[in-house]
Amino acid sequence: MPKKRIMRHGPVVCAVGCDYQILVPVNCDALIKVIVNDKSYFCHQNGIRRSDCAVQQFAVPMRELDQAGSYTVVYQKVIDRRAYSCRKGKAVSKTFTFKALKDKKELHLYVMSDCHGIRKEAIEACSYFQDELDLLILNGDVSSSCETLDQALLPLDIAYEVTKGSVPCVITRGNHDLRGDFAQHLTDLMPSNHGRMYYQVSIGPLWLLVLDCGEDKNDDHREYGGTAAFHEMRLEETDFLKRLANDPYAGFRAPAVRYRFVVSHVPVHFRNKDDPGDHFPFDIENELYTEWVDLLNCSVHPQLYIAGHLHRKEVWTVDAEHNERGLACPTLIAGKPVHHGNRNCFGAALTVNDETAEIRFTDKRHRIAGTETIKLGRGV
Repeated sequence: MPKKRIMRHGPVVCAVGCDYQILVPVNCDALIKVIVNDKSYFCHQNGIRRSDCAVQQFAVPMRELDQAGSYTVVYQKVIDRRAYSCRKGKAVSKTFTFKALKDKKELHLYVMSDCHGIRKEAIEACSYFQDELDLLILNGDVSSSCETLDQALLPLDIAYEVTKGSVPCVITRGNHDLRGDFAQHLTDLMPSNHGRMYYQVSIGPLWLLVLDCGEDKNDDHREYGGTAAFHEMRLEETDFLKRLANDPYAGFRAPAVRYRFVVSHVPVHFRNKDDPGDHFPFDIENELYTEWVDLLNCSVHPQLYIAGHLHRKEVWTVDAEHNERGLACPTLIAGKPVHHGNRNCFGAALTVNDETAEIRFTDKRHRIAGTETIKLGRGV
């Protein structure tokens, strides 16, 4: 039987706030550190280095890693962690180059949601830009559930295969990521802001607002069996949005910011009345989501809303019928899986400049299945 590797695969660098979270999935107990510019970063809990977690996470200031252009992961297996000693295997180190998202004439972003377990084809689709990729966005429902650890870690698996740990990523959770036993452990397995899956990201000239809607039906729906409390989370998220709107130093107001995008698996401006069989189960939180849209319109003034959830590849204009809560910017729906017959995944390749976002919907063979051009407004 082949020897199990300590790392499941290489690291994934996720952008959260003004930091990178370097995520290292492991197969066994291990002590790991990340070195940037001769400074060591540890995965620790109140000073105690963790060795028993499936994903070790390391917070590194963006400016440090951007300046360094590389980082080193040092790892060793823990054989026996005792009270007064720790038996470890040989330390191994591996260095990864890193490409900072810089302010340049054009940015290349790839967006994918709703792979629903389609791994190989999703990796192939997300590799559209090859070495020119500046940012990868995996926007929820990469797996169809989180019943196993492998399912919960599939977003990191795909992200590493596309970026090789050298390009920043934004990874969100969708409603299907909240199904199964490992859903309750996602904050240990995915990037978050101190356990919250909604946050700002300031990276180069780009500012992102990552929203988290949780599930797509009311908490008392029979599917959840009493395990859901997303309304309470959404109330807390509403307070976050209010503070953001009233903060004169919020990241979207920074002079260096040229692009303001919202990333959310569920499009909150769409009431989703398509299934009347269960008293419109997907049309939820009308008052709350309307308030979210109003806060976005009146403060952030986003230029583009990036969503998934609906298994479509399309762009909604401001006056589209789907924009039922009046969001004042275009919407990109980027994620269409094909499970039957010739398996495939469709995502969106974005080339962004000062004036426009050029969108190409592409598949596993990098064939273009449609194009759109969005004009980007400038004012805040």
